[in-house]
Amino acid sequence: MDFKDFISQCNGPLIFNNNLNCPAIEWTPQVLTDLLNNKMMKCKIGPKNPEDTVFETDCLYLNVTLRDFIDWCEGNVKESNSLAEIDKEKFFCYVDYKYMPDLFEDSPDLLESVSWDSFGLCTRNGKDCTIWIGSEGAFTPCHYDTYGFNLVAQIYGSKRWYLFPPSATKYMYATRIPYEESSVFSEINIKQPDILYYTEFQKSQPYIVTLEPGQVLYVPKHWWHYVECLNTTVSINTWVEMKDDNETRVKEAITRVLISSLVSDFQECFDTQHWINPNEEVKNCPVNIGYLHKAVTDLKLSTTHGNQEMDNFKLFCDKFKSLQVTPSSDNMSESLDLNRKRPKMSSEYLKNTDSSETTNNSVNIKQVQSYSFKEYLEFIGYSQVKLPGNEQQEIKADLCLKSETDLTKHLVKSILKPEVINILTKSFLDFK
Repeated sequence: MDFKDFISQCNGPLIFNNNLNCPAIEWTPQVLTDLLNNKMMKCKIGPKNPEDTVFETDCLYLNVTLRDFIDWCEGNVKESNSLAEIDKEKFFCYVDYKYMPDLFEDSPDLLESVSWDSFGLCTRNGKDCTIWIGSEGAFTPCHYDTYGFNLVAQIYGSKRWYLFPPSATKYMYATRIPYEESSVFSEINIKQPDILYYTEFQKSQPYIVTLEPGQVLYVPKHWWHYVECLNTTVSINTWVEMKDDNETRVKEAITRVLISSLVSDFQECFDTQHWINPNEEVKNCPVNIGYLHKAVTDLKLSTTHGNQEMDNFKLFCDKFKSLQVTPSSDNMSESLDLNRKRPKMSSEYLKNTDSSETTNNSVNIKQVQSYSFKEYLEFIGYSQVKLPGNEQQEIKADLCLKSETDLTKHLVKSILKPEVINILTKSFLDFK
């Protein structure tokens, strides 16, 4: 079958081996340190292996240089280092979500070091990218991105991805608190899930893959993902716009109007600081209504006059349309060794990659494999202490005895549920 048929059939994440051809593929933390020349960056500090879900609002933020970060990772910390008092055995450090135009504002030429030509996106470079530099144990909480599809290039180190398809959304306990535009979070701690409380989560279908240097992961639109650094890592990604993002912008604008209004109403009575992610800014109501008006206008124009936007997904598929792809369990699946909690070393991986598989008429692609929920629990080393008698029922009853603050937050979460936003958006767009 050709690539477009293949990607439609598998309808899931894909791994491209050695398909990113640009200078940034050589960027180690040390190389980046030299390129950034002691530039100060905000990093996120959080606990490794937390028992509860940790969001951005639960973390500490410090300003560091990349040299500070590397020294801390290597255990070579001076007193002047901002990370000197952070125990790296208990905490991670993540220089995450850095837009490359901001990071390299003093050296804009470096944006040309990233190219997505080999994926059919010829006009896309570092100006459309985000860079992530994490220590061992750093992670991104489980969420899905509301806009477009995602291409993630693993540059240095290894990252493990836990993915769940859009069909699992009803099992993921979605929440918009904390609020961040274009991100819908899960309340579940993916690595230590409380399946006695989040019972529906057991119906989900996990996909697991370890991404190694030189690999690029294609994450389709609305796929849930939790990502952890298995060692010191560097990744670069680009979120690629799609035609149906116009309607999504209306949903996001409605969500923004609602969250800004709710924060304004409740901030005098409750601490609403943790309702908004640190990098997110919620404007006042007139500004947010302006965003909504523009989103609706753009959607109506695209519907009335035909969508003239470039179809990035088509460009992506067309790049590989002449390739013959034969999916098979031997060549296309990423095997997961349940007895191995650590990935292969990068050098071992690169040594064992068969470059002869890639020719002018073929590309080395692997499909991310799904696993049973039982296999998933075994892999993460899940253990749940079972409580005797009616004790578990008593705990569930206690959970209903919420404080006013908790009840208010629950009310806000209920208003902002994705399914509620979908209903509001349909009603809003049907309004004449």
